[in-house]
Amino acid sequence: MVDATPSENDSNLRLNQRRAVILRWWLLTAVTLAVSSVPTLLDVALPRVPMFVVFALMTAFNGYVQWRMLNDEQVSASELFSQLCVDLVALAILLYLSGGAANPLISFLFVPVAVAALSLPGTLTAAVALLAIASSAGSAASVSIQRAMIAPARFTNDSMASDRRPTEPVSFHATPLSKIVAMAAAMDSQA
Repeated sequence: MVDATPSENDSNLRLNQRRAVILRWWLLTAVTLAVSSVPTLLDVALPRVPMFVVFALMTAFNGYVQWRMLNDEQVSASELFSQLCVDLVALAILLYLSGGAANPLISFLFVPVAVAALSLPGTLTAAVALLAIASSAGSAASVSIQRAMIAPARFTNDSMASDRRPTEPVSFHATPLSKIVAMAAAMDSQA
């Protein structure tokens, strides 16, 4: 069962909640800049509309949490836990929309886990960690499924080329590579 009673060290929970709000604002700013500029700068297609919907929902959520902090109400461990779970779900959705486990920013899923480890009791920290693991596993599974679905089309044309920039077929390199392998085998047998 989740411990929903306010911690005896409520000032630390308030401070950690304040830090989480600040981290969220920074994250939302970075996401806005990335979603706005990356498609143009790096020629990467991103589903901007769904990503901005997640961004708008997280902005409203963080604004609400910040507004609640102005009332000087006590912060319980379960409240901070639920906020970290919302953060993880939003990050998982953004990562899913932008490449899943192949996205180098997947390590951002550990930030809520670190905040939980510093602020929450062990059971709640374990629950946040399990949600982060499930989120990253879900991202990895979605990438694997997507790659499996496009693999036959990619292998029929070229195993190394993208659809936009085709390169020469692998068979083009077979003759030079077979000579290199034969020379290496001969040298290895002499040694």
